Amino acid sequence: MIPVALQTAVRHVVGEAETEQGVVGWGEAFSRCEDKSLKAMIEARVLPLVIGRSALEIGKIKYDLEFQLQNFGRVGPIVYGVSAVDIALWDILGKISGRD
Repeated sequence: MIPVALQTAVRHVVGEAETEQGVVGWGEAFSRCEDKSLKAMIEARVLPLVIGRSALEIGKIKYDLEFQLQNFGRVGPIVYGVSAVDIALWDILGKISGRD
């Protein structure tokens, strides 16, 4: 029997979303590979579709992101990036509603 060593490397990218009123929400994405490529993908593909929109349109933003990015697949960095934005928006909503 050949011994097998499993190495699990999970990299995290933590980001913040800030409203024009200064409310900050935190979101997190993880990658099983390189966190630099995940960060670059979020900056290049996800954030341009979010910037300037109302942070309270969480469902619409998530739907639009998934629809507009579907050609990149439904797994991996795209989904992780969309999740990070979703988490940050829910954090903002919680803070605005006093449930932080």
